[in-house]
Amino acid sequence: MIDGKYVVTTAFVDAVVQAASAQNSDADNYIPSLFELDFDTHWPNELEYLPPAGQEPVPRSKDFFRPKEERREIFSGHTFIFCDEGQIENLRGPITTGGGKALLYNLIWGQTTVEEFVQYVRNITGKKGIGQFEDQSDSEGIVVVRFTQPETDEWARDFVQGVDLALNQRSVNQNEFLDAILINDARCLRKELEEDIEVSSSIPAPSKIGTVKIPCT
Repeated sequence: MIDGKYVVTTAFVDAVVQAASAQNSDADNYIPSLFELDFDTHWPNELEYLPPAGQEPVPRSKDFFRPKEERREIFSGHTFIFCDEGQIENLRGPITTGGGKALLYNLIWGQTTVEEFVQYVRNITGKKGIGQFEDQSDSEGIVVVRFTQPETDEWARDFVQGVDLALNQRSVNQNEFLDAILINDARCLRKELEEDIEVSSSIPAPSKIGTVKIPCT
């Protein structure tokens, strides 16, 4: 979709083959294929062969899946930081194709501290203070992608919450990328920290610095 192409299932290929095939095999009474009769009329509608919906948080109508050339720059100016090698392998292609950068942080499960990760983000942004990083009025910037975590893993839960609090910005889930691409607005991936986030008692909450909420639509 970032390349300006339709996304279809293999059933679309079957429909093309069927429309391109002669309607009978009788040489004496040949009936041409549908494409021979009228190519444009019988070309299958790509939007009727979309893959089934996944676990994306926002359902969108078929029209959102039409190709748009402007998506080729959707991630321009954005840097996405991953802690999961599998996730970055899945998303590096779309991110770089859309003009963005994807970086992998070498997270040590159960050992990496919030402070270590936040310092890495500071080094990437070139900012000495977290306050500058928290200015979300800009349409570009850093986005932290949440790693897949077991629901019962207390360290992982506390780590994600601690990073979000320290950066005053909500990290995003992998399944949120599709909607940003569909609406052609990557600003939705730089989200204001939710006011009702539950803070683990083991993590000191930093002072709240004002943020600017950017609408997604």
